[in-house]
Amino acid sequence: MHRFPLLLFLLCCLLPAQVVRVANIAPVPFSGWVRTTVDVAPPHAAGTVGDMTYVVGRAVGLETRVVDLRVMLAAGEERSIDLAASTPIEWTLAPLPADPLAHFGGACTFAGEPLALVGLQPDGAAWLATMRGRVGRMFVVTVWVPWFPDQPAWAYGECAVIASNPGVPDMVATAPPGAALQFGSALTILPGRGLAPFLTAGDTFADGQGRVAPVMFLWLQHLRRASEWSSVGAAADWSVSAVGVSRVWADGNPTYPASFNVRSWIAGNLPESARRLGTWDEPVIGPAFRSSASGGQEEQFWTRGEPMLHPAATNVVLFRARKLHGERACNHHEIGGEPLDLDRHVSPHLLFWGGRPHTSASAQGASLAMLLVVALEPQGARRGARPGCWRTARRPAARTKTGGPAQNRTGVDGFAIRCLTTWLRDRVGRAR
Repeated sequence: MHRFPLLLFLLCCLLPAQVVRVANIAPVPFSGWVRTTVDVAPPHAAGTVGDMTYVVGRAVGLETRVVDLRVMLAAGEERSIDLAASTPIEWTLAPLPADPLAHFGGACTFAGEPLALVGLQPDGAAWLATMRGRVGRMFVVTVWVPWFPDQPAWAYGECAVIASNPGVPDMVATAPPGAALQFGSALTILPGRGLAPFLTAGDTFADGQGRVAPVMFLWLQHLRRASEWSSVGAAADWSVSAVGVSRVWADGNPTYPASFNVRSWIAGNLPESARRLGTWDEPVIGPAFRSSASGGQEEQFWTRGEPMLHPAATNVVLFRARKLHGERACNHHEIGGEPLDLDRHVSPHLLFWGGRPHTSASAQGASLAMLLVVALEPQGARRGARPGCWRTARRPAARTKTGGPAQNRTGVDGFAIRCLTTWLRDRVGRAR
């Protein structure tokens, strides 16, 4: 059994290496690192193709790996890069700053509360840091930042703020004033909102509900050259993207009519999908928030294929996925802030109904839990999943297009493996 992943990797190495497509839709040039994933193993752990350098990172699922690409793209440029044509290079990840607090200008905080560093690992051409902490009675905040040592002035990150604390009886949390995400002296830039608090003061969230969104940190003191400003501008507008997977379905990719204009689709959806990340508006694409709206919603199970037509479509799909991930009240955490671990709750068994946990296997307890969810619907009025919808296994096989740890419906990794919707199981894993 343990030989299977190694055998799969060796078989992948015998296949042609993946073609990665990158695009810069900004009106200014870009030079820097872009993160994506590939589902066909590159021929080398690190290599170059022309002026592009790539470094392979961690595994995401059985067949997909993170790949970081350092590219130079003109304004509006699109490019396809065949990793099979790469030349191998020696790559050593540079160390972290000797004094990280001095380098970054302080710790990572949310609403003024410091977040603890709970994970740090090399990942491709970056150091991947995970920070977590509790804010107030209910909120648990988790931030992931891949930081590239040779790109010290800015970094993308992902932030999840979830109302979930089994140590208190509260079922609703209210966002406090000044609920801003800070990383030392960096400017924190949010898609569609720019410099703004991560949560809007007064917004209410049900137990298991919150916000999940990408962010960008910009340390002005580390900008080295005037030419870097254009790259920062393109990055801050989420205008640079890459796609490295060859298919989004097990048997291929969705097909589109010849009349479909993917560039018009991107132009019409990307700005609005970014804006809606910080609102209670429904996403521009995807299934309805209320799972009871059967038949009147799109794409309940199938991954969309627009990113396979143009890399810039990736952010539309991922913005939607992050929004759905956070605002469905299906994300539950342990008292310490870790994602819910069912192995800690076996006597009695922990069950779920309508996205709300309870410990009674009886129908009466299940019905009570559903009534509580209905009666205490928060400001966003999102329902947890119902039986038969979005049933999640412990480690679903899913492919992510960016390798971002704050995963969602389109890519499930460490954070989301226990973002449970309906999971009624006994000790041997059977649904009750």
